[in-house]
Amino acid sequence: MGGETEISFKLSFRVASLLAANGRERAALLREVKEFYDTRSRVVHGAQLNEKHKGRLARVDELRSIVRRLLRSFVAFAVAPVDGYGRAFFKERLDTALL
Repeated sequence: MGGETEISFKLSFRVASLLAANGRERAALLREVKEFYDTRSRVVHGAQLNEKHKGRLARVDELRSIVRRLLRSFVAFAVAPVDGYGRAFFKERLDTALL
């Protein structure tokens, strides 16, 4: 389960760091993405869903909104790449830069 936790954290950290405007928003978004990822994992692995997971599934529009914002940010980079922020940056240095 360690690999799953690492993926959950990396995904949540990256999304929150890329989309949030400040520390408070970043913390809230990180928590929200982790919760959605936890629900996703339960569904994919056939685990029992409790009430909080069922409630999260009812809020799928919030997840769609996050994904749309994220996709728009990547499209903006693709259309008008900033010097130094090419493919290698996102593959090799993104986490360090976000810290």
